Amino acid sequence: MKYSYGIFWIIVMTLAGWITYFAVVNQPDGDIEYKNRKSPDKEIGSISARTIRLEEVGADGTIRWILESVDLNGTIEGSFTMTQPRAQIQVRDNMSLTLTAPMGSYDSPAGTVHFTDGVEVIREDDNSRFWADEIIFRSKEKLLESDGGDIKLSHGNWEFHATKISVDLSYEQPVINLSKPVKLVSYKETE
Repeated sequence: MKYSYGIFWIIVMTLAGWITYFAVVNQPDGDIEYKNRKSPDKEIGSISARTIRLEEVGADGTIRWILESVDLNGTIEGSFTMTQPRAQIQVRDNMSLTLTAPMGSYDSPAGTVHFTDGVEVIREDDNSRFWADEIIFRSKEKLLESDGGDIKLSHGNWEFHATKISVDLSYEQPVINLSKPVKLVSYKETE
């Protein structure tokens, strides 16, 4: 009789496990939420997508990106929009992220910001502050070249702090390259 109860509970737990797997983990292709189901630090793999939403939720709000394509084993390219007036990003260190957008498609300096290490982005009210070891502006217009010490560059409501700030004039499109990762929240498969 004891063995019968044991076998019964083994079957029940096995069925419960499979039901949980198909209901939560093994979702069909489409808009998939990873935020609460998978560790944001875990490598998810390679995904080809038409639209992807990445977000980091901080104490002050949320920042989101809407991208055109993604390969999580390499870089992510597309455009992004900030959907909250205040946000904080804590960038992690598993994968690289590259965001590209046409000039004027987002509120940033004319060019690119390249964070090579120690990235922290804090947005407070109408002021955005960037901290990094190195920041590179890629633009057709020369903005600033400086190296050494704690450098501060203000551009409108955007404020950049780095030990090295330079300009790369070889790029015509503005790019934001975060060498640290952000969290994958959802994506939609390419049709």
